[in-house]
Amino acid sequence: MTERAKFTMRDVARLSGVSTSTVSAVINGNVPVSSARKKKVIAAMAALDYQPDAVARSLKTGKTNVIGVVVPDITNAFYPEVVRGVEEAAQLSGYSVLLCDSREDPKTEETHLAALFSRRVEGVLLACCANSTAHDTMVRRRFPMVFVDRLPLAAAEGTVSTDNVQAGSVAAKHLLDLGHERIAMVAGNLDLSPHRDRLEGRAN
Repeated sequence: MTERAKFTMRDVARLSGVSTSTVSAVINGNVPVSSARKKKVIAAMAALDYQPDAVARSLKTGKTNVIGVVVPDITNAFYPEVVRGVEEAAQLSGYSVLLCDSREDPKTEETHLAALFSRRVEGVLLACCANSTAHDTMVRRRFPMVFVDRLPLAAAEGTVSTDNVQAGSVAAKHLLDLGHERIAMVAGNLDLSPHRDRLEGRAN
């Protein structure tokens, strides 16, 4: 199999008849370019199947425009919906998403976080697994992280989650209002905040 030709910004500039600075302005969107020149550059990029070098751009700008997402189990029907929402919001702001599955293993979760950190992603959205050390990692590395659904005990801010205490309370009250007196609950792993909080709400 022959190696694919690697075209550069100079090739795009030569084909479109503009300067490399104009091509750069079109790609980065940081300097106004006339619509006629912009059309020429876009047409040349399409003809050459040119893709900007994301690594080179990140070295120059200090930004990767990539967000990491770490979930505990991608086969859980809840998380693909979360990831879809993240991707939709990220794309609207010009960001890409890297998805990792920790498989409910804190060591795998930590490995993923280390890899995302080394790739200099802008931040991470994380649904913790049980016994997660992610909050300590965030504090130690001063790394932007938002905890989603499953929250570490130490997290006081940067969290997005259902009010599971209230949800447990509402569910229990509904059964009590129906006249039931002996109520059982299958709580799941109480090391995970949603399960623990729902149990607390039921007790209240």
